Amino acid sequence: MPTNLMKMWCIALFSTVALASANGADDTIAHKVLALEAALPNRPNVEPELNYIIGEAVKAIGALQVDKIADEETRALATFQIIQDTLVHNGYYHQPGYYPSNLTDVLALPGHLFDCDTGSYIYISIAQRLDFPVAMVEIEVPGEPSGRGFGDHNFVRWTLSDGRKVDWDPNDQRRRWGDVEDGLYGYAWSENQLLGYVYFTRGIGWADITHHSEAIADYEQSIALFPEYPKARNNIAWLLSTKRELQSLGREADALAYAQEAVQLQPSPNQRDTLACAYAINGDFEKAVEVQLGVVRDEPADVFKRRLEMLQRDENCLGED
Repeated sequence: MPTNLMKMWCIALFSTVALASANGADDTIAHKVLALEAALPNRPNVEPELNYIIGEAVKAIGALQVDKIADEETRALATFQIIQDTLVHNGYYHQPGYYPSNLTDVLALPGHLFDCDTGSYIYISIAQRLDFPVAMVEIEVPGEPSGRGFGDHNFVRWTLSDGRKVDWDPNDQRRRWGDVEDGLYGYAWSENQLLGYVYFTRGIGWADITHHSEAIADYEQSIALFPEYPKARNNIAWLLSTKRELQSLGREADALAYAQEAVQLQPSPNQRDTLACAYAINGDFEKAVEVQLGVVRDEPADVFKRRLEMLQRDENCLGED
């Protein structure tokens, strides 16, 4: 089953307008995201709105002289608060249950509703203008079903010079405490890793409009930039195991290899469900059933049970959503 994203928010900032102008004005992560999203159909030009909201935050931080705050932790929290206040003042906020598919929509649509990752791009970009040590973090949300969503969440982190961390949740508009780093979750992403995630999300955009070859190309670019991230591998394996129009590519072995790698990185029911389908598309129904039995044991969702019954009839997953 493909993993969609539930999403992330990240990063913080601060400094002066002069410092902002010294840095690349159109080379932030949000500008790179918009450039990638522009390849999708019917994408309006929203760069002026992005430049406006970044500029407003930078001006507010400079006007309040946050750089004069001696204590770095206090400075980081003040910066996050000013960014939040600037966004709210300009109509940007998070509405629980609403998850825009891309940053372009956040900037283009009335209300500017963001979610964890699209909001994070804006936070990160303000931070980049001001050269602050801020990055994106992803954590697992306990109790979320596998389904199509990740069950994951993102927020921003300012790493202090002494190694301590100031985490801020743009969606909840408050400081976060106590998140644990476990190898897959809880650590600050590099810009390359974040760009890998951006390619992953654009891949989902292509898949949503059935441009599956373009989706696979983006997922593979995501893997190249962020090899530690399992979800792009999972989604390639899912497409190659379930889409009839891709069967002429003859990539069944690739489907299995990607699915096995995804499970090694993250053995969730969702990834193992994909692995079962990859075994099936390669004709190994005995192994497919064995894997799916474990999936159903760990998460007895109806969709997983139905897939098990199908695999037990030696039917592959072609045509599955």
